[in-house]
Amino acid sequence: MSTQTNPDNPSRAAFEEAMRQLLRESGMTQTELARRTGIPYITLNRRFVGGKGRCWLVSEIAEVCHVWGVSWASPIERASLIESQQSPAVCV
Repeated sequence: MSTQTNPDNPSRAAFEEAMRQLLRESGMTQTELARRTGIPYITLNRRFVGGKGRCWLVSEIAEVCHVWGVSWASPIERASLIESQQSPAVCV
């Protein structure tokens, strides 16, 4: 069994952390982001909190990234970086 992660498929936790980091970097509040994207605040809050709720929808990611002025791939790339920093080194 391999313990390596797939950089093209980061974990949900890493993706959620990437989205939180991008939110902080944007300088926006969740309230402002909800207003500008049209995504209800409660939905955004559940997505940013993460955990057992529904995952981010592609349409939500696209709209949020559009408002932030970043590529839709930015959160995925960031999540892959987060995950690679958290993965323990494996010696063979």
